[in-house]
Amino acid sequence: MFSSQSVCSTLLALGFFFSRAQGKEIIGYGTASQSEAETINREEKPSDANGQLGWGLYLTDVPPRRSLYKNPWHCVVKANVDKIKDLSKVWIPESYDQITFTGRRPTQLWYEDEEIIIEYVETKVPDPKKALRFTHNPEDSSKLRMVIPTDLMHDDDLGLWARCWETKNELMDYSRGESLDWTDWQIVGFPK
Repeated sequence: MFSSQSVCSTLLALGFFFSRAQGKEIIGYGTASQSEAETINREEKPSDANGQLGWGLYLTDVPPRRSLYKNPWHCVVKANVDKIKDLSKVWIPESYDQITFTGRRPTQLWYEDEEIIIEYVETKVPDPKKALRFTHNPEDSSKLRMVIPTDLMHDDDLGLWARCWETKNELMDYSRGESLDWTDWQIVGFPK
């Protein structure tokens, strides 16, 4: 007869194996309010927001140290990494010189309308609505931020999966404190 501990260990190992076999790996971290986290955990899907780089799913390359929420829950997002690798990836600087009929015009990108960000992304890749967006985290410039645009987020091919925990320690136990290296993802453009 198997002990319950060995059965649990075996099931945990199999879950990890099948998650890897399906190509799902951690692609980023975030925070959520308690009610948002409860919805995420029930649906196992991340939610989107409007922010620095337009509408989408905002992720960081390491578990965030700070949050907009008073008592944040700490979340991890996994996806089919093969599908993520196939997507275009673009650095979004704070501003750029937009080329117009009359010359160049400085154009702000951060915290602007989605249309302005899409126009910029279109100068870098053929399908701007299917491009991941990257920038430095404004709260900590040594860390990165990625946004999966809302339309792309709802593409079931990406296999997005999310889970949140009440404490950062619980998240760290799950993710083993894994930090991600997005810089080798062949991101087009320049961060500044």
